[in-house]
Amino acid sequence: MVSVAGAKQYRLSPRARATMSPVAEDTQLYQRVRIEGDVLRYEARTATGRLYDAFSIVGGRGAGRRIVELVEGRIPRRDCGRAATLKGRADRCWE
Repeated sequence: MVSVAGAKQYRLSPRARATMSPVAEDTQLYQRVRIEGDVLRYEARTATGRLYDAFSIVGGRGAGRRIVELVEGRIPRRDCGRAATLKGRADRCWE
């Protein structure tokens, strides 16, 4: 689980793009975690409240837990919209 709430936004490495999904550049996220009975629900939302990532972990200790990916309502992957910052930095999306 990764989050950022400030303006300091770095570009994703090729390794991060290959090993994680979904990924986001230039995006502030916050998390919501709810537990109801034997279900833990995780949501990552943008600063404006749009759903970016979500899953549930279902099952108790003896029941064999499983992860359920929740894709309905998610916005598309976010990438930095420019090749470099105004000062020429290609490793970040901010000045």
